[in-house]
Amino acid sequence: MVALTLALLTYTYTIGRLLAPLLALGVLSFATNKQRLFAVGKTWLIFGVTLLPLIVFNLQNPGLTTRFYLLSYIKPESTLSEIIVKFVSRYLEDINPVLLLLNGDINPRHHLPDALGSMFFATFILAVIGIIVVLVRHRGDAWWRFVLFGLAASAVPGALTVDKFHTLKMIAYPIFLLLLTVPALEWLLEKALNESGTAAETEPSGADFWPLARRGVLVGLLILTLVEAAYFHRQYQHEGKKRGYIFDAAYKQVYDLAVAQPKRPIYLVDNYWGPAYMHSFWYATLEGRSTAEFIHQPDGVRPPAGVIVISTERNCTDCTLISRTGDYLLYQMTK
Repeated sequence: MVALTLALLTYTYTIGRLLAPLLALGVLSFATNKQRLFAVGKTWLIFGVTLLPLIVFNLQNPGLTTRFYLLSYIKPESTLSEIIVKFVSRYLEDINPVLLLLNGDINPRHHLPDALGSMFFATFILAVIGIIVVLVRHRGDAWWRFVLFGLAASAVPGALTVDKFHTLKMIAYPIFLLLLTVPALEWLLEKALNESGTAAETEPSGADFWPLARRGVLVGLLILTLVEAAYFHRQYQHEGKKRGYIFDAAYKQVYDLAVAQPKRPIYLVDNYWGPAYMHSFWYATLEGRSTAEFIHQPDGVRPPAGVIVISTERNCTDCTLISRTGDYLLYQMTK
């Protein structure tokens, strides 16, 4: 099951191709005896088998890693020392608590602007307490060693690219932070022990302070969580709806105008804002409309005269503009 989970991580998102092998390496923390070392070896073997389709595909399609090199500072001409210095710098940027708690991802597609960071202060404080508890009480526990390793490893994929604190590339980082709130909550809720090592039904007066203090901290953090959540939702209600352009909401309006025209097929041209043509195929599928009504025009090839075009061009030439909505144009070719 561990190997299959690692395989799922590998195949579901780009960063998984690096994060999954790193977490597979972290499984070594469980190899505390020969039997468990053998179990780790079996896990690696099964995981390796699941990677065979990816390896074969990459051999037949060498462009699989092209996107990584486009986003990364690692180039063929880069020296090892340059890569190490840049990696350390980028890694420290990505785990910077200021970015996590105050700014968040600068891309409005990933994070609501002016709504503080990507994690609540209260949650982060709990995670930090959890890290301390693990280091003090559970450093001999294989599971918690793995969690600390996973926390450190989860920032590596993002640190290998030029995008600072990219939410999607850092997606595993907050998951490990959330997991580390568990030992913090256990410690904050811990009861005082009597001399026998069991929870005392009536705590001695001298032992009252620390359990009460810990519960006071927990109550304070819960109140802070409510305040932060209320602020976020207030910002979301006021500012969230303004981000429709980021999620291509305007495309549906242009699409509806296009399919209302009698001319078929409708040509799809992408010159500026990504592969937007896919939206037409998606909406057509949802509506039970044949995708044959649309033609995705190859780059650099002009649509024929008289046809209707949905485009991401900034402007069109030799055309009659029907509508400009957001980043999308609807026009009819005149030549």
